Amino acid sequence: MTYNGTMKIEDIEALALVNDNSDDAVGHRLEAARRAAGYQTAKALADAMGISYKTYHSQEAKGRPTRGTMNFLYKNHRIDYNFILNGDVYHLPGAVRDAIEMALLFLDMFEERSSNSD
Repeated sequence: MTYNGTMKIEDIEALALVNDNSDDAVGHRLEAARRAAGYQTAKALADAMGISYKTYHSQEAKGRPTRGTMNFLYKNHRIDYNFILNGDVYHLPGAVRDAIEMALLFLDMFEERSSNSD
């Protein structure tokens, strides 16, 4: 998928894996939320939250964020748990939704490159 400055809601939903509640999908959205919040690494977010890297990384890798992690992302970055758990982007504030879209596109491009190099 190529970004041309605007995205159809169907494209956003596909990237966000809307209504896919699998651990893989939740982990994917948690990584997108982290990146949209400006934390390029799991360690950076863990440090900001005051938890160990291992604790946060396992949440992202297993797709099982804690309430504390979701509360931090909401209170500090306005990223709602509905996005993390269900992929719901409709209610996110405009700037947050834009950041989520960019993070999802980044992850999509990264995954395409990884699969093309196999």
